[in-house]
Amino acid sequence: MNIGLMTPYWPTTDPDSGIGNSMHRLAPALVARGHEVTILHINKNKPFWQTGLDQRENGYRYVEIPCRVFSRKSWRGRLIASHLAALLVLWFRRGKKLPRFDVMEAFSQGGFPFFYIRCMANGTFPVMVRVSTTGIQMQGLKVQGKRVYGNWLENKLIQSARHLCTHTNAHRDEICAALAIKPKRMTVIPHGIALSTLSFRSAVPEKFVLIAGRFEERKGTDIALAAVPLVLEKQSDCRFIFAGGGDKAELWIRRFLTEHPSFSGRVDFLGRVSNEKLDELYQACEFFVSPARYESFGLAYLEAMRYGKPVVGCLKSGGAEEVIGDGGLLVRQDDPADLAEAILRLWNDPGLRQELSAHARLRAGHFSIERQAELTEQHFAGMIAADRPPPVAWVTWAILSSSVAIFLYQLRLDRTHGYDIIGNALAFSPEALADHRYWTLITYAWVHAVAMFGYSSLFWLHLAANMTFLYCLGPAMETCLGHRRYLGLYLGGVIASALFWYLFTSAADFDQRIIGASGAIFTLIAGAATVAPRELVDVYVVLVFPINLVLWQLSRLARTVRRRMRKPINRKLWTMALVIQRMRLWLRRPFKIKLWIIALVICLLEVLQMVFGWFPQIAHSAHLGGALFGFLYVMVLRLWASRSAVHH
Repeated sequence: MNIGLMTPYWPTTDPDSGIGNSMHRLAPALVARGHEVTILHINKNKPFWQTGLDQRENGYRYVEIPCRVFSRKSWRGRLIASHLAALLVLWFRRGKKLPRFDVMEAFSQGGFPFFYIRCMANGTFPVMVRVSTTGIQMQGLKVQGKRVYGNWLENKLIQSARHLCTHTNAHRDEICAALAIKPKRMTVIPHGIALSTLSFRSAVPEKFVLIAGRFEERKGTDIALAAVPLVLEKQSDCRFIFAGGGDKAELWIRRFLTEHPSFSGRVDFLGRVSNEKLDELYQACEFFVSPARYESFGLAYLEAMRYGKPVVGCLKSGGAEEVIGDGGLLVRQDDPADLAEAILRLWNDPGLRQELSAHARLRAGHFSIERQAELTEQHFAGMIAADRPPPVAWVTWAILSSSVAIFLYQLRLDRTHGYDIIGNALAFSPEALADHRYWTLITYAWVHAVAMFGYSSLFWLHLAANMTFLYCLGPAMETCLGHRRYLGLYLGGVIASALFWYLFTSAADFDQRIIGASGAIFTLIAGAATVAPRELVDVYVVLVFPINLVLWQLSRLARTVRRRMRKPINRKLWTMALVIQRMRLWLRRPFKIKLWIIALVICLLEVLQMVFGWFPQIAHSAHLGGALFGFLYVMVLRLWASRSAVHH
């Protein structure tokens, strides 16, 4: 597969980003599985008019897309550079074609993925949107200011994306609840890491506790800084190393050293370190602490656990609990005292550290980069198969178009000669069968009534009702059964309906005739209900003409009653008028009903109309005959398929 990975972060420009590091690991793993991989790096630090890098490294292609328009310090830069700039970049690069792929994965953050997917990748190849910590979550955790436009773009992209993915079940549930998305729409593919067995010589001569991460509220660095003095007051031989930068790093470090000058020798602040140095710290530390308030996944925990290091995280912090499992301790959020107690417990109990170390190493083995690449490959293959356009339902369109064409010719001759010439010639009747006009067993389904219930103004009703059901059910059934079997189902339903009606026709009704595709439509309804009985269908009751008309009249009456009765003098009448008005509004909403229930109700209504003689102009027995044939036809196909499978 030709795979594209779009990311707003990359280790060369954002070394602290978990998104960038994850993509940096995933690309070579997919290349190792035999795929062509291209990284699309949306670089917001480089002006869009400059030429971006386009090079190959580690087997994959790296394409840099500069996306900065104005200075990011200005309000225009903050608004346009990250969102509206995407439109300018796409316009500027219109002559420089961006790569086309078989499938793509893009993160939901930023405006460029939104416009790229909508403008350039729309329908050309499937795109999976990976949802990390969203802008609204960042805003709630005080990581960033209010970004109404950016958050709207991100939410719109997530809600409209056909393929969604995230890292943990907890993060999926939270995003789905916040954006009203069904959880089954979002696939969970955890991040992975390289399970390295390299050994480093520690540059730190004594034991220490590692706290790594950006200095921000979401990472809980403020809670860690508050817990450190509580630990050092009780355990003077404990040492802490902070690794990480951020906009608030200098302010928080200065405040800590000012408030606790006596602990300056036991606490080291290394600032931002390289990945190699960070790996060395992971392996040299006694255990790792990160009291993050929210992590959509928590790669830092895995990076420590792969070296067999116990970790300390927070409860109810998103996906961190799923990642840590039994490889560490979990403490309450925003509770420095509970965090300090957990640190002291691990520091003073070597047996507990050894036990958690074994669990941590085993736990990290479940999140290998090879497993992530395998799951990603499987999901990409499913996306390509799902987005493959379905075969054209040419049988359905041929039946529909020919029925409409014949009906229009019927109308023309009826208006010219005063009677339905084609309808009389092609209709099925006992007389036609006696005259050996056997073709009418099929041709009657292609002609429809030019007047319904004696009203010539309703000439369209018979054809419209049948063709609406054919348009809704036909393509799906043809895709499911195939062209030949679907044609056999439709024509078989036409013949079975005519013969079933003939059996229920008495000798006195020798001159009666039937026309229309209603019997074949009932065949499709019963066949669809047999193929997918539990499929949910949206039913709009208000679209049923008689029900809508009655409710409209009652609603007008109720509105008049409520206007004239300014005060509810007659409480029952007032309540009844209110209920009628609310009922019409309520019935405008669709009802999700299983397909087998719809088919059963329709057939029962036909039985009642046949027994009690309602609507005698309609051939109810033909409808029931078509439904019976549709059910038996699908059941025979199922039996044949099961026997063929057993034989093979």
